[in-house]
Amino acid sequence: MTISLAEVTSDLFRKYEKQGFTLVNEGDAGVDPVECELIEVRSLGRFPNGRREQFSVLFLGREHRTLAPGLHTLKHAEFELNNLFINRVQLLSLPPGETVVSYYEAVFS
Repeated sequence: MTISLAEVTSDLFRKYEKQGFTLVNEGDAGVDPVECELIEVRSLGRFPNGRREQFSVLFLGREHRTLAPGLHTLKHAEFELNNLFINRVQLLSLPPGETVVSYYEAVFS
């Protein structure tokens, strides 16, 4: 069974924290995929009508190159291939021992 992003929740994503994912920029065939680790899932509350939980996921990429903001395909063995709008974000402080990292965030609402 594969997981559809249309039905995913923050609780389900939390089960995949510390696991590897691949982000692929399908619009630029010359750009290699970026291997990332899911490091955080943050609940952002619910819509006023209660239909769907809002949450964000934060990925850590340790590669020297970065992805531009935009649609990227999320790849993982247990997920359907889906496009996510990914933004590169900057944290105020790096984790101990990290020197070159990129953080990517996707928001579900």
